[in-house]
Amino acid sequence: MRWAVMLMFGTVLGLYYAIKDELPRADGPHVEEAAADAEGSGSTAVAASRQIEALNSSEARTVNDPSVTPARCVVLAVEGSILTVGPGRSGGLREDLGVRVFRGRNSKGESQWIGHGRVIHVTDETAEVELTDGTAEVSDFLISEVQELSPDIYLPRATHTQRPAPIIPRESFIKVQLKALAETPGREVVSFGVPFPPEVLADDTKLAVFSGEVELPIAAKVLAPWRIDGQPRTARSVLIQFELDFTKKPTQSVTVSWSRPSTRPRRPVVPPETLLIKKDHITKMRDQFAILPYEEPRVLAILPPRWLCDSWAAGPQVTVADNKWLPDYDKACLDTYHRAEADRSTKDVNLSGAYADQQLDRTILLYRMYFRSGDANLARDAYQHASFYRSQVVSAEQSQRGRGAFALKHSPEELATGWLDVKYAYAEGLALHYLLTGDARFQASIDDQCAFWDSEFGSFLRNDYTKHPRGWNERFAAFAWLNWLHAYQLTGNTHCLLRARELCDNIYNMQFLPTDGFKPDGSWRHSSEHHGEGGNTLGSSVWMSALLIDAIFQHWLLTGDERCPHMLTAYCEFAERYGVHWFSWADQQSTIDMVPRWPQPWYYASSLSGGLDDTGGESDHNIETGYLFLMGHYFRPDPRYLTWAKALLHSHATRVHPRMFNWSYRASPQAVWFLRETEARTGQAASFLGSR
Repeated sequence: MRWAVMLMFGTVLGLYYAIKDELPRADGPHVEEAAADAEGSGSTAVAASRQIEALNSSEARTVNDPSVTPARCVVLAVEGSILTVGPGRSGGLREDLGVRVFRGRNSKGESQWIGHGRVIHVTDETAEVELTDGTAEVSDFLISEVQELSPDIYLPRATHTQRPAPIIPRESFIKVQLKALAETPGREVVSFGVPFPPEVLADDTKLAVFSGEVELPIAAKVLAPWRIDGQPRTARSVLIQFELDFTKKPTQSVTVSWSRPSTRPRRPVVPPETLLIKKDHITKMRDQFAILPYEEPRVLAILPPRWLCDSWAAGPQVTVADNKWLPDYDKACLDTYHRAEADRSTKDVNLSGAYADQQLDRTILLYRMYFRSGDANLARDAYQHASFYRSQVVSAEQSQRGRGAFALKHSPEELATGWLDVKYAYAEGLALHYLLTGDARFQASIDDQCAFWDSEFGSFLRNDYTKHPRGWNERFAAFAWLNWLHAYQLTGNTHCLLRARELCDNIYNMQFLPTDGFKPDGSWRHSSEHHGEGGNTLGSSVWMSALLIDAIFQHWLLTGDERCPHMLTAYCEFAERYGVHWFSWADQQSTIDMVPRWPQPWYYASSLSGGLDDTGGESDHNIETGYLFLMGHYFRPDPRYLTWAKALLHSHATRVHPRMFNWSYRASPQAVWFLRETEARTGQAASFLGSR
């Protein structure tokens, strides 16, 4: 790794969206009051409430910007050779400043400078630029000559803070496709979970299943309620079981209805884990061949994608068929998956014995792809991966010390005496699989992982991150947080919710009440030593923060914590100025045609001393960083965020490896939903993310 000078960019105060309320100054009385309240209050809720009062102050936090860099702005309107751009003076523009036009839409990163111009008029929020050659379009970037920018960065508050409401379906039935996977199927007990949006189904008494016009006797059981705001009122998922003959017809469909109570006698529920096909996969593990177990159902159920997306079981989603905002994203994701599928070592399984391929929860990624596409192969692949991953979660019977660890990562000797890696404990995919199957073993594995995060191997996340020897990074915090959130949602265990709130408090304090002696800059600042990079540079990992923002968003949906939208907006502002590097005129002088690099995030970004790059290939992380900016745009519509997202999503790396597939796509499918919802409020999202 090498240290590079961070290219600091100018800030925008809102462009067309004036920000009326901003965060309090770092050295103002409100911050001291919030810190005292957080420390002295015996109630997390009271402390959070008082911190929100401080958050609502009208002052602005600032932090010194140490670098001399180009200013960057976005083209907002074009009239002949005159461009209206934003921001203006607040972003570092001044009259007679030379600029270049860049269009970051080429997926291979080969875009050229497409125009040159000069600033002719400046206000605080906008400026006019006259093109001297070339062309420009709305949402292109302008890059200025290198200059010294304003030392202040503003951390504006989110302007959209109302939690979204799920779509209430008009219909009271769905069609479910059934595919027998047993080699010689006969009369089978079909078993699957149906997820429901909040406020739709009070209990399971109105459920009925029809094969054609014939109503079938069923067994039904609510697997978990929705626990939004701690109020378990309606069903989140219901297990349904019935018998059907697949002897002559291995593929069939049924209708699940909830408009009236079933008229057939109820049946007892059969444990779903008794209805599975147990299989073995021969693969290499630690340079030796090993037999690894996995499972799949005798009959696979494929639910309608629009219903799955609207259920919010995998978070708010939009189907691939309905995606008019980011079709190139879905094509890249599905193409990547199908390339991996084509390389399968056997006919019907796509599992790997390399523990690194499971990094960042491959199960939830595959389930989200299935939810959005309705693809039967993805449904089967997600099921296989979920069962395979669960089989590697160490139970208390196997090792009390290693309970919850990932066995594929650790040898028996390590489980007995070694250090155990918490970054392979992922509850989100396990929780979703339970909601879709009712298999109680997955709930038990989540309990094991909770014990793991509560053990000495995960306890550092609740301590002072600046002192603990095991280090701290956003990835650890993200998956610990998601673990507690999903464990609470399945079980209602208040201990899990308390742990989630503790993490929220910790992340908020790191961001707005730092103890390192420097003013807040919007990041959850920590040292490069604790991040695992060595040295003592204070900063933040942008790509790992794309994992953390997903946990913050889910916490907000569940609890309504008022801090969350402002936490997300503040980090997006940090990432806009410090987190993504591109180029400067100074380092392009040897290139005759002045060809810029494509945008990419710093591996580790700092507002105090620049950014740490890896090998120049950090466009590997462009997709999830683009997702980060789209989430920021949802909470505070800003053309800068949207244009960054467009440039990053259109300029992602062309190489692919399993871990990259996981980190790029595990959470970013939700970007399409953010765009749809933002456009519904502002009418602007599609115009900025149209075709290339």
